[in-house]
Amino acid sequence: MRTVTSVFASCLFLSTANFSIANAQEAEEIIIVGVTPNGTGLERDKIPFPIQTATSDDIQNSNSLSIADFLRQNFSSVSVNNAQSNPLQPDVQYRGFTASPLLGLAQGIAVYQNGVRVNEPLGDTVNWDLVPESAINGITLSGGSNPLFGLNTLGGALLIDMKNGFNYEGREIEINTGSFGRNTASLQTGNNFDNGDNSFAYYANLQFFEEDGWRDYSSSESINFYGSLDWQNQSSSLSVDYQRAGSTLFGNGASPVELLKIDREAIFTGPDITENDLQMFGLTGEYQLAERGELHLKMYYRENTTDSINGDSSEFSLCTFGGTQTLIEGFEEDDIEDIGLDDAVCDNQFPSIDQLQDFLNDSAI
Repeated sequence: MRTVTSVFASCLFLSTANFSIANAQEAEEIIIVGVTPNGTGLERDKIPFPIQTATSDDIQNSNSLSIADFLRQNFSSVSVNNAQSNPLQPDVQYRGFTASPLLGLAQGIAVYQNGVRVNEPLGDTVNWDLVPESAINGITLSGGSNPLFGLNTLGGALLIDMKNGFNYEGREIEINTGSFGRNTASLQTGNNFDNGDNSFAYYANLQFFEEDGWRDYSSSESINFYGSLDWQNQSSSLSVDYQRAGSTLFGNGASPVELLKIDREAIFTGPDITENDLQMFGLTGEYQLAERGELHLKMYYRENTTDSINGDSSEFSLCTFGGTQTLIEGFEEDDIEDIGLDDAVCDNQFPSIDQLQDFLNDSAI
């Protein structure tokens, strides 16, 4: 009995030892990696989106009329169409997504100026006439849907960095004139100076545009003022900017080919007037907390009042009497349906307007 007991204990010991060795071999090493969020100023090749950039020199050398015109000429995958036939009211399309001043058009590009979103609250529209091209220091077009740029950034974001007295020094006046009564002018000045450990700068820009247009009743006018005051030292910076802009734009849309054969300058419907009145104030501050930390402050106030008169909607309806077409005022389809009729009563069923009027009055009783 003793021998059996000893053998059993030895076997149990060996089995336990083998089991422990097996467990030690099968254990997996788990490595936990802590990732620090990226800061500002990332290198371009470390961003997982297509990035296109341009400087103020690129914009000036392009001789473009507006920022939208510059994007069309110089950035890939960007196209522009002018549904309003107005050079300051283009539809900018990037990879099928649009930034347009036309209300009701599907928008998919976020536009920021000095960190302030300039898409209008109603419809996310973008008024390109309110962006002074000559005051732009640089632009960045970032493709892809990035939630950092807010809602409706489906196709990308356009970032516009404005000039200040630190990145622009000097004075410049530019005047241009062209056909169809087009006149443009821009005036800008900027400078900076040091006072001990502090540096101060100022910048001011005035931009003007007017033209008669190549079509009837198509004149437009726009004026923009932008200015900034800046201060900085080794660890901090503060910038105050102000913009005041106003425009009166006529965009009369497309015309039938048959009408253009008669008069190339004719419009089909009108007027189509858009008036913008913008005031924008911004405050930007930066403070270096430590070697790898920064504090950023952004405050702004933006107010844009838009008035629009559109002649595409009219109180007149087209009726036919005795084979002759005539415009009738106040013939509303909704009113006709209320008395159990449809607009077919206006299609050559009565020889005169008076008889149609009598019939409608009798039906309404």
